Amino acid sequence: MIDTMLADIKLRWAGLPQRTRMLASIGAVVVVLGLLYFAAWRPLQRDLARLRLSVPREAAQVEWMRTQAPIAKAMRARAVTSTSALAPVVEQSAATHGVRNFMTKIDAEGNTAARVTLEAIPFNTLVSWISELQATSGAVVDDATLDAHASPGLVNARLRLRAGAS
Repeated sequence: MIDTMLADIKLRWAGLPQRTRMLASIGAVVVVLGLLYFAAWRPLQRDLARLRLSVPREAAQVEWMRTQAPIAKAMRARAVTSTSALAPVVEQSAATHGVRNFMTKIDAEGNTAARVTLEAIPFNTLVSWISELQATSGAVVDDATLDAHASPGLVNARLRLRAGAS
């Protein structure tokens, strides 16, 4: 069937005048070149322009990440491991940083997590304590609920802390 179709096309092609065959050939070449341009060359040029902008930016980001790697490694080394309970570490840190007075409740959730309730704590003190707790023991805040206290600058906080990845 295909052979008969090809033979029919060849017969019709041969029956066309020379000038018509030349115009059809030139038209086919123009269509093929247009398809190559719009289907291959133009997308490649567009992607190349995008990459010329994004690669230096991403290279700078990789360099920044490399400079942060030692800091992350040091924090990971200090992180609370799953063999030591987090609640005593949190309580010790709270006592050291004067946060224990605001703590109304601390519940251990296994060795790797603790729920802490603090009332009428200065917001800045809370943030500083959480930052210090993360830096010294690797504990991170999984969930936090802060409610404004009647006095300005004070909050009631419910935190779920967990041991950082080691």
